[in-house]
Amino acid sequence: MKRLFVLALFLLPFICHAQGGWPAPGTAYGQIDKRRIVDSFLGIPQGCGAPTGLRAHDLHKSAIYADTCGNTLYVYYPSIGGWSATGSGGSGSPVFTQDIVLNGGAGTILGYWVNGETIPVTGLGLDAAFRVITQRAIHPTYVAPTRTISGSPSGGLYETGTFISATLSSVYAQNDGGAAGAVLFTKNGTSDMLSNVDTFTLTAQTYFTASSPYAQGACKNNNLGALDCVGRINSGTVTSPPMYYTPQVKRYYGLVSDTTGIGTTSYSNATIQGLNNNLSSSKAFTFTSTPTNQFNVIVYDASSGPLTSILVNNIPALPAFNYVLRNFTNAQGYTYPVYIYWNTQAQTVAGDIQTN
Repeated sequence: MKRLFVLALFLLPFICHAQGGWPAPGTAYGQIDKRRIVDSFLGIPQGCGAPTGLRAHDLHKSAIYADTCGNTLYVYYPSIGGWSATGSGGSGSPVFTQDIVLNGGAGTILGYWVNGETIPVTGLGLDAAFRVITQRAIHPTYVAPTRTISGSPSGGLYETGTFISATLSSVYAQNDGGAAGAVLFTKNGTSDMLSNVDTFTLTAQTYFTASSPYAQGACKNNNLGALDCVGRINSGTVTSPPMYYTPQVKRYYGLVSDTTGIGTTSYSNATIQGLNNNLSSSKAFTFTSTPTNQFNVIVYDASSGPLTSILVNNIPALPAFNYVLRNFTNAQGYTYPVYIYWNTQAQTVAGDIQTN
């Protein structure tokens, strides 16, 4: 009995080993050859990123490697001594390794491309390449930055001699440019201002501009969704359109009860300033008069010359007026020559008066 027990212990390891092992797959799936398993797939070296440090070159044999992060398959060619990407894009579609030059002879057309043109498909998968072939890229539109200027009081027409204290401000519209630098205000195109406030007496047209440097803008995508820098806004300087303060004398018209001394500087300037008026140096205009034993008075800038006609209710009436050329001081303290016309007799007839 003791001998049988010893014999059983001796045979037990061989029996256990005979029952183990892994059955080889059928020929429909592949085969096992030592350490290589060729089944329904072929396992190959893989890693994250392009192959570096791999020793295929030591064996001078072709090799394959999979980049699992970039979804790209690489092949090592001993003839070129390097790796070549053969597929990418997540979907496993192959990529073009060079652009296509359409060279089918005169009249050849492929999509929107004609013979002799180069179709930029390098690095693109089939889907993206077909979009390029069938849809010509349209460069994006880039809009340059702009700058505006404003003032308080605002620019415009003011009576000659007006004292103005202008506070300037400016707005930068970046559009497709980069960020703006410090703004600089300039007076009359030559004088850079130290601040945004300027005071002056307006006797000649005065204008201001605002300018600033700006950085390069970003690139935009074209109609195919590709980054396209053609037309990109480079760094530069943007200047606003000018804002003008323009001097303008007034013309005066209306009724007075007494014209004594009106042809001399002793006649009150305040009386003339108190007449109806508007900013204009033109002698041609029409107004309505309703006198009650009063004199019509017309005063305008002498640069327009003397009147050639006066119509009262469309009836010529120039001979019924006296006139004089003399200096006049306006409400701003500015003195300039004017023509003054007034009735020789007091009037009682209302009507329209037209001058030229």
